[in-house]
Amino acid sequence: MDLKTLRRITNLESVPSPVHFRAIIPNGFSFGLVGTGGITAKELRFTCQTLIHVLTVADTKRGQVVTTSGQPEPLSRGWYRCAKILTGKNEDFYRRFGLRIDFIFPSTLIDLFLSTGVFERIARESKTSILVKKECLMRSTERMVRIRMPDFEEQSLLAFKTAVHLLAIVVQENITVAMCSPGNVYYVQELQDNLWTYTKEDLNNDTLFTPVQMN
Repeated sequence: MDLKTLRRITNLESVPSPVHFRAIIPNGFSFGLVGTGGITAKELRFTCQTLIHVLTVADTKRGQVVTTSGQPEPLSRGWYRCAKILTGKNEDFYRRFGLRIDFIFPSTLIDLFLSTGVFERIARESKTSILVKKECLMRSTERMVRIRMPDFEEQSLLAFKTAVHLLAIVVQENITVAMCSPGNVYYVQELQDNLWTYTKEDLNNDTLFTPVQMN
């Protein structure tokens, strides 16, 4: 093996594993993240180094589950861009409900983060609110983690970007649990699934972390 090949292999091995984030996007909004002919997805790939794919569901053109992957910092830039696209194309919805992105993670990973104060720390440092669902998604052992802001002004978008970055870092640090949780059953969307009902907040059971207000 020549020196050039050895260096290339060494560099590849030193690159941390990419982080995979999946999210539930409101019904009908996901196409905006792909764009006609995939132009928006290509833009995210080249400008934010973030791969994005919208999973398809039988008998529909587009599903509601979006998969993204990348390193933490580029991934946070990618989701910042996604948030701008979503709020720009669906302003009435986000004016009513605020900026909110619903990510999906294995319950094992979520329980680890709950026990170590990860969500509380991210909410405090990013000045965002984080809601953790107690109930698993249909036919799976995965749950929703919502990052939300009351509006989508630039300051809020930047706070959201920070929260995604911090979350991506801890997911990467626990990549084995994130990708290979023993007994985890990944959620796969089916036509009859009512994701709108699932994503509704239930503060009697769900856990909400809010930023600490500084005097």
